[in-house]
Amino acid sequence: MATEMPEAPDGFEDVQPVQNGETETVELASGETLHGPVLDIDEGEGDYGPWFRLTIKDEDRGVVDYFAKDQVKTACKSGQLERGDSVWIARAVEEEEMSNGNSYLPTICKIGGGN
Repeated sequence: MATEMPEAPDGFEDVQPVQNGETETVELASGETLHGPVLDIDEGEGDYGPWFRLTIKDEDRGVVDYFAKDQVKTACKSGQLERGDSVWIARAVEEEEMSNGNSYLPTICKIGGGN
């Protein structure tokens, strides 16, 4: 049994308290990105089919939640994107037209690249 309180090595910082214990949920606007490791992936079934909520440690925002869209959702459904992967997600700046005549801003997903 130790008789002295252990001390962390140099360079380690104290954990800061979090408000409400919840993370911010982000919605990407045109031209915005998320980049960092995927800490967790929650999934479920809704009125419009399966949904996926990623918890990402974004380089700029810190830990945030993001509901998967487009390529991100496809990557989650197919098992290509998993907890621990490094991900880069971007919202396009130019709209794409769908076969029914509607248009939307696609969400792009790239996996890998390390941190």
